Amino acid sequence: MARPLIAVSIGARDTDEALWAMDQVARAADAAEIRLDLMNEYDLPTLLRHRPCPVIITNRPKREGGRFQGDESQRIRALLQAMELGAEHVDVEWDAVHMVADVDRGHTKLIVSRHDFERMPTDFSDMYDDLAASGADIVKLVGMSHQASDMVPVFRVLRKAYTPTIAIAMGAAGMASRILALRHPSCYLTYATLDEAKQVAPGQVSIADLRAVYHVQDIDTTTRAFGHLAPEPPAREFMAMGNGALRAAGLNAVWVPLVTPSVDAHMLHTLDALGLTGCSVDARLSEGMITEGLHLTDDARRAGQVNILSRRADGRWTGHYLPSDAHSWADWWADSVDESDL
Repeated sequence: MARPLIAVSIGARDTDEALWAMDQVARAADAAEIRLDLMNEYDLPTLLRHRPCPVIITNRPKREGGRFQGDESQRIRALLQAMELGAEHVDVEWDAVHMVADVDRGHTKLIVSRHDFERMPTDFSDMYDDLAASGADIVKLVGMSHQASDMVPVFRVLRKAYTPTIAIAMGAAGMASRILALRHPSCYLTYATLDEAKQVAPGQVSIADLRAVYHVQDIDTTTRAFGHLAPEPPAREFMAMGNGALRAAGLNAVWVPLVTPSVDAHMLHTLDALGLTGCSVDARLSEGMITEGLHLTDDARRAGQVNILSRRADGRWTGHYLPSDAHSWADWWADSVDESDL
């Protein structure tokens, strides 16, 4: 597959506002998702005739987290029209794909999607298989994350995927999935928003922050992933400082927030599943953190706390204590991480 795309979701009120937003998207991202269900009115031929970038046309029903509540055939009719007009992508829900199955889509790629806004489904992987068998060009599967461990099914799907795939854990606790997915060859795209105040789905990050804080334009399959374990999402400025320090230290790496109420043996398995090389630990979680399966350095034992976790070449995790800030953590990782940890 080609490099994953960055798509910006647009929740415009009308055609003029959508065209203005698409102009902004074209300067910073690869594609714009146009949410017809969020618009008070729209002229689809005008939108597509004047689009400055590739688009994803979506008309999401209420049952899948959207706002369209009218007749189902009318909802699908707009998507069929988008295909006729040559939209690059059309997003159709898993339970409505039969309504477009026999249509000549031309060059339009069909995204077949399924969303759960309450939880991360336990059968997430089986759902992927069902969507992949539905005739989709691209599978989109989304669940809600309440803590870092809820992201694990997303990355299991990305590792097994045999089709271009969009897999996301929504919510603030799942934000890292939108970034780390870009390390996987099966990832087709990730979604951003024009700014934090205009989120179309929970946990979306602004396109400016994806680029300036997390440097997603440089993420590829060789990028190391580090996390920051904390009971709540840290401030943007804190994450910007740490990611800037990693770049200054010369690492091809990204540092992402991981929301968790505690750090235990289960969390170590989560870090493995997410493919992380190491983690920093928020002070609220670090004191007294003695974890089954975690090897502690002498400094950590003496301090009675851990604020750095590193994965060794043999897959075991080591707990360290460094009286430092994000900058010195990054320097420590640059000096300590071996290529065998990739």
